[in-house]
Formats: sequence, C-alpha cells, structure tokens
Amino acid sequence: PDARKHALSFEPQWPVHWDFAELNQVRIGNHVLNCTMEREPGKIQYHFTHSGPKKLSLRFVPVIPGKPDIISVKLNGETIHPEVDDNYGQTRLKISAGLRNRLSIEICHSGIAYPLPLIREIQPGDTTCLFRVIDAEYTGKGLRMLFEGPPGSEHTWQLYSENEPGMARNTELVLREGNVYHYRIRFPGSTRSTVRTECILE
Repeated sequence: PDARKHALSFEPQWPVHWDFAELNQVRIGNHVLNCTMEREPGKIQYHFTHSGPKKLSLRFVPVIPGKPDIISVKLNGETIHPEVDDNYGQTRLKISAGLRNRLSIEICHSGIAYPLPLIREIQPGDTTCLFRVIDAEYTGKGLRMLFEGPPGSEHTWQLYSENEPGMARNTELVLREGNVYHYRIRFPGSTRSTVRTECILE
C-alpha cells in the first residue's frame, strides 16, 4: 500500500479449494477497504467496498492455480481484457481500477485442477515427513506431479478439480469427496533414503 499516493497493490493467492474468503477493515492511511472472494466451478467473484477521502487506485492481481483458460473478465459488469500471465503453473490477471465506493470483478474460466498442500501431524519416529511434492506442472500430456518419499512406502495426496480427472499414471484414485480427489502413490524399494516417482493425470 501507498497511503500518500492513495494506492494499493493487492495480489491474493487463496487456497484453490476455498469457496469463500474475506478481508475486513483493512486500513491504508485514511482509507478503509473490505474484500470478499466467492468461488464456484468456473467462476470467481471479488467484491470490494471502500471509504476514504478520495478514490483509491487499485492494482489487483488475483492468482489462480492450475493455469485455467480465462473465458471472460468483467469489471462492474463491463467486459475488460486484462493482461494475463500464466507462467509457473499459475494464472495471474493484472487489473487496474479506481475504487470509490464499490467494485466487483467477475472471472469466468475453464475448470481448475491443482494438488492440495500435504499437511500431516508428525509423530516421533514417523517417516511420512519425508513424503513431499517436488514439482507440479502442466504439460502436453496433462498434469505432471513429481513426488519424493521413503522407499517401499505408500502415501495419499489430494487433488482439487472442478472437472473429473482423466486417466492416472503411477497413482491410484481411492476416494472422491466433492471436488477433492484422493490418490494413493506407492514408492519402489531402494537402498537410498528417498526415491522419486512421476505421476501424470491426463
């Protein structure tokens, strides 16, 4: 934020499986800003309210994981064409707007598919802490995941996807809960402390 210039740069990157988030009473000098995010399959909506001595210059860069295709972007109901950066497995939209009282932004996109963070309660002597995601990227074959874990071990990981995933290689679907898909991965035996396995979802 730059209160002296009545300006704010905001780049939210909320977890892909959150349907709702809000920020309340954010102060930038004499300005007060509120923001909500509402997500449904194929659409994300942001709503801003503002009070202050003059218009707030907003540089808004929402980050959408999974590199979906952007179908349309609307600012207060009017279609706009922001700059789109889709490097590093994420999509960033660069939107500039003046905010006096209220502002709404609607982003329509193709289905999102992205792995959820691996979160575990680690116990003494537990080797599951060695299980991790090394890389995740979209290729011509689909979503490529590179995992690392102890030799001979078995683990589960989760994928948030708004569309039903295609064929899985080197990983097995074991459970679906809404838009969250649970997969099992088995690492081969080895004399090394950890091994890596590549999985692809087409």
